[in-house]
Amino acid sequence: MPGRGLVIAEATAVSRQGSGYDNWPGLYTAAQEAAWRAITDAVHAAGGHIFIQLFHAGRMSHPAFHQGELPVGPSPIAAGPATERYDGVHHFTTPRALRAAELAGITGQFDAAAGRALAAGFDGVEVHAGNGYLLDQFLRDGANQRDDEYGGSPRNRARLLREITAAVISVCGRNRVGVRISPLSPTNGMADSSPSATFTQAARDLQALGTAYLHVIEPGVNGTLSGPAQAESPPLASGFFRPCSPGRSLRPAATPLKPGPRASSTTRPT
Repeated sequence: MPGRGLVIAEATAVSRQGSGYDNWPGLYTAAQEAAWRAITDAVHAAGGHIFIQLFHAGRMSHPAFHQGELPVGPSPIAAGPATERYDGVHHFTTPRALRAAELAGITGQFDAAAGRALAAGFDGVEVHAGNGYLLDQFLRDGANQRDDEYGGSPRNRARLLREITAAVISVCGRNRVGVRISPLSPTNGMADSSPSATFTQAARDLQALGTAYLHVIEPGVNGTLSGPAQAESPPLASGFFRPCSPGRSLRPAATPLKPGPRASSTTRPT
């Protein structure tokens, strides 16, 4: 640990609804909060700092995690064929589209988890809006085909990310909140008709909110560059976002750490 400036803990579910994998960490119960405290204390004892990456799996889940109920997403569009398994165990499932009236509750899940993060000793929070999970699903029109205020234009599709990031900032403060995006990654069935427009909007929104940094998954990192992504010009690497987000730290993907306190018991997403 000596020499590390900042550790970012792996994607951690903000609620039971936000879970989608066996053996996955969470931060929505008192027991999970207490278990994370041992980890943050160890990082601080070694002179480091640690943020926790909060996420909601959205459609990347299965009824097995929800007492038989469907997972949720922006639209009833599955991430892959029903004959295939997204984690080697659970089949892709067509999600139930979240109603607009439910989205304040999703924001509330992130808000509550951010409060637990501070109580558990984390120095800050990274909002996970990449890798094909719920916030990425809302951002990209391959998964979001809504016709309400959360769908259609890039600004509408970025609305939930704005609302959640603002809520987390209200808990933690601007200098303790970062956001992760993966503009060209096809991971978990993701695609967008105009990544430049979509993610320029998102980056400008986050700059306006005053987030501490923008964590960009670079094109090609960990095999995340698809054929269509190669044709995207200019490439949506971290440098592309500097004019949209001046003065903010921009970094490619980090190396995952060991698992934290579990949300539930097989394989991991890519």
